[in-house]
Amino acid sequence: MGSSIARGPGNENWLSSGTCLNRHAHHHMPGGFAGLKEAADEHAERWKRVLGWLDIPTRVPKSERRPGKQCALIPVKVRGRLTTLIRRRSSLVCSTQMTTGEIHLMPASPKICIFGAGAIGGTMAALLARCGARVSMVARGQTLAALKGRELQLKIDGEVLRTSVRVSDDPSELGVQDYVIVAAKAPSMPDIARRIGPLLGSETAVVTAMNGLPWWFFLNANGALAGHQFEAIDPGGMIAQAIAAPSVIGCAVYVAASVDEPGIVRHQSGRRLFVGEPDNRLTPRLRRLADWLCDAGFDCRESLDIRREIWLKLWANLSMNPISLLTTATSDRIIGDPLLHRLCVSMMEEAAQIGTAIGVSDNPPVSMMIEKIRTLGAFKMSMLQDVELRKPVEIDALLTVTHDIGLVVGVPTPFIDGVLGLARLRASTLGLFDNDSATVADLLRSPQHSPTQGRTETRVV
Repeated sequence: MGSSIARGPGNENWLSSGTCLNRHAHHHMPGGFAGLKEAADEHAERWKRVLGWLDIPTRVPKSERRPGKQCALIPVKVRGRLTTLIRRRSSLVCSTQMTTGEIHLMPASPKICIFGAGAIGGTMAALLARCGARVSMVARGQTLAALKGRELQLKIDGEVLRTSVRVSDDPSELGVQDYVIVAAKAPSMPDIARRIGPLLGSETAVVTAMNGLPWWFFLNANGALAGHQFEAIDPGGMIAQAIAAPSVIGCAVYVAASVDEPGIVRHQSGRRLFVGEPDNRLTPRLRRLADWLCDAGFDCRESLDIRREIWLKLWANLSMNPISLLTTATSDRIIGDPLLHRLCVSMMEEAAQIGTAIGVSDNPPVSMMIEKIRTLGAFKMSMLQDVELRKPVEIDALLTVTHDIGLVVGVPTPFIDGVLGLARLRASTLGLFDNDSATVADLLRSPQHSPTQGRTETRVV
């Protein structure tokens, strides 16, 4: 299901003001604010008085009406006065949509903590803060020092967006949040699980904006592996114990970005996000999240099958990412080499068979996915970026777990296994992977299953 934002008339004399939280309303309320009553009923009378004070037109001309449009026409000359009144006289937030300049009115901005201040986390933090969300970040080391000393910088669309965000290495300093967006690398999840507690309240949603399969992928799921826990993505089940499954919102990220230096992020291409509840419901918290991400400038879509979106992202990543680790080549050179191109195809074909076995089917043709990656040009895959930054690489969440699933469902994965062995040895040699946690002999044996607190725990032993 796609999400969208209210669009205004789009000329230089008028700006639109609408409410993102009622995106599907197809009518106009008296006073011109479509859906405002539904989004913030308690403020309705207050806003009628505001419109009166500013002498704002209350009738939308027929030429400006169209299905789904929800706005009052506001002269540019009163935009500043309106913004000031909004901020001073109510708990609503007024933000200017970055790509259109239009004003959006929403209930008081959510508290959003970004756990991980890398390329994706930095991009999301900067854009969400720009549109009015109360953003904080959990960071460490050089990134923490950089953000303590200066603003977060995002290079995007030919400009440099500078944003002040609250940052700490101690989550208890930031307090309970409405949303915690985990935008860190998968190897850091056990540490995050130990530290995330102070950010979580009874209503907090944890959004997993990460590569690979998340720990919750098979929990409370349907299909052949329902309830399975894989050691490769949740050692000892500690992540599932720290982060309750009902609090999770899944996210598949199609954004290409990189870190120029700590605290300075460069957006390269793509703004598409898929967000969804693991039980495939469309909930108010999901809609609110999608609305804020849309208002920040992302093409955010609410998914009715978020596991499929996450699997497709893994499917696209599991070949070229580790090959970039092994070769230090950009995506265009990998695709351009006939032998490596064939290796990528073979790995993706094996993963497609696994997807069918676990009930995540309907993969697009392999050639189509490779062509989409080709459009990125000379792009450094995330594993190559991690190697250059001397960060742990996401081998387990992409390759090891895929290998383990293949063992459970009986799908041979000789090409994935070969690249997995090479990638593990290469990363271990560089000091970026703990090779002692899984030996080649371990990987060639069958997994054993044992019930653990109502779920099946899968280890390669």
